[in-house]
Amino acid sequence: MIPPIELNQRPLDPRDFTGRGVEGGVAVGVVGGTGPVARDAIYEAATSVPGFEPAVVLSQPMPQYPAALAAVGVEGRVTVEFVIDTTGQVEPVSVRVIESTHQAFELAARRAITGSIFRPAHLSRVAVRQLTRQSVRFVAAY
Repeated sequence: MIPPIELNQRPLDPRDFTGRGVEGGVAVGVVGGTGPVARDAIYEAATSVPGFEPAVVLSQPMPQYPAALAAVGVEGRVTVEFVIDTTGQVEPVSVRVIESTHQAFELAARRAITGSIFRPAHLSRVAVRQLTRQSVRFVAAY
């Protein structure tokens, strides 16, 4: 039986769809955790250039889990590299798969990434393009 939803417990955060946390880090693979950052963080953007502010995810569509893999409970991950332009849009031609646990996940990951919107990166208050790497996880719902 599914327990009733209690909306009065805390304000709704549209970024928190996992039920386990909000933006702020990854602890032992749980998005929103407050512990040490895991080696396989979902979103990476780092540089040592003074005055650089990395792009920030504003919205990202939920990837469409391939039905055939969902039916048998196959989980996976796709790591994608792409460029965020100066308007915060992903440059579609720049999207490339770096690593994938199953080829069937790749199209869904590409679509989720290209549909994402970012606050663009800035260098000394000037919007700049940013090469970024992100992992898209596919977790079976039980």
